[in-house]
Amino acid sequence: MDSTHLFYFKAIAEAESLTKAAQTLHISQPALSKSLAGLEKELGRGLFNRVGGRLYLNSDGKALLEYANQVDFLFMQIRERFAAGEREPEQLSLYSIGNYFSFILRDYFQYDTRPLSLKVVPNAQIAESLFSGDADAAIADDRYLRPSREMGLSRIPVLSEQLLLMIPGEHPLSGRRRVDISELTGMPIMRLNSNYWLEEIAASNGVELNLSWSVDSETWNFYWGSRSGDIPLSFDTSASFVTHDMLRSRRRRCDIARVDGVGTDRMLYLWYFERNGERLAKFLDCVRLSFQ
Repeated sequence: MDSTHLFYFKAIAEAESLTKAAQTLHISQPALSKSLAGLEKELGRGLFNRVGGRLYLNSDGKALLEYANQVDFLFMQIRERFAAGEREPEQLSLYSIGNYFSFILRDYFQYDTRPLSLKVVPNAQIAESLFSGDADAAIADDRYLRPSREMGLSRIPVLSEQLLLMIPGEHPLSGRRRVDISELTGMPIMRLNSNYWLEEIAASNGVELNLSWSVDSETWNFYWGSRSGDIPLSFDTSASFVTHDMLRSRRRRCDIARVDGVGTDRMLYLWYFERNGERLAKFLDCVRLSFQ
């Protein structure tokens, strides 16, 4: 069975006549009759009751007509979807090694009207995402990427980021301005589950960080969004403090210490291929403005 058999069957059902259906389809009546006979043989049952030269659908024919109508509707959707000049709006895809999207979204729709798909992935997946074309652009450091004229890979500096430790007042580390990463071995410390950077830092420094307290943004905001209540020892980054007001608010509730160690600070870039520069021009302007 193929779509042509269903198309012919639907025409016969609507015309209730092989002759009229053949005229509508502009094919010979014997060819149409052969198609119907083949369909009925394949299904193992008749589809019409023949009364006085007319064809009436039986119960099996009515059931098949429902399916045929669904197939016809799907074909119509396919034709509309791929009709020339009627494509879906282009979507830009931005990958990132952390949730830095708020910087861009603040001004994005002043520059571009295309839908923007956002995805946070580990650093190791950034290169693959760019080279496969899944990502039009990516926010990442240069751990796995380098600007290359041969490949046409370009970058825009966007953020200098430092790993920080939020220390509640009653904690033994309270009052410290700097903490070495090795001092945090085994300590339960809360972090956002989208902060993949910490695994890389732990591996680079050969320390065992207790990262089991990994929370989603809703839980994170529960602790840090309210003005009252206990707060846990927490990892954060300097990029989280969008405004001085946010920084002052955090300092009223805890000490903020710089975490020292291999890879605990980094420069972030917006990476893209120059061949896509014209298509991404408005988006790149937005990025430059957002991070200037």
